Amino acid sequence: MAAKLRKDLLEEVTLEEGSPSEFTVLVNGAPVMTRGLWALLGMVPPYGRVLAAVRAALVRGAGA
Repeated sequence: MAAKLRKDLLEEVTLEEGSPSEFTVLVNGAPVMTRGLWALLGMVPPYGRVLAAVRAALVRGAGA
C-alpha cells in the first residue's frame, strides 16, 4: 500500500511494522485512519478510504 500511496500522492511514504493486527495511517505523526470496525471483519480499510483520509490530512496540514 505504501508504494501505491507514494505514486498516487506524489509524496514520500514510509511503512513501519506494527503488531500483526495493527493498521494505523499517520500523517505528520497524527493518526488519520485506523483499522477500526474493519478489524471485526478481519480486513484493513479499503484503499480508497485510506487515500481520501491521507489527502484530507495533507490539505488540512497545508492550510495550517
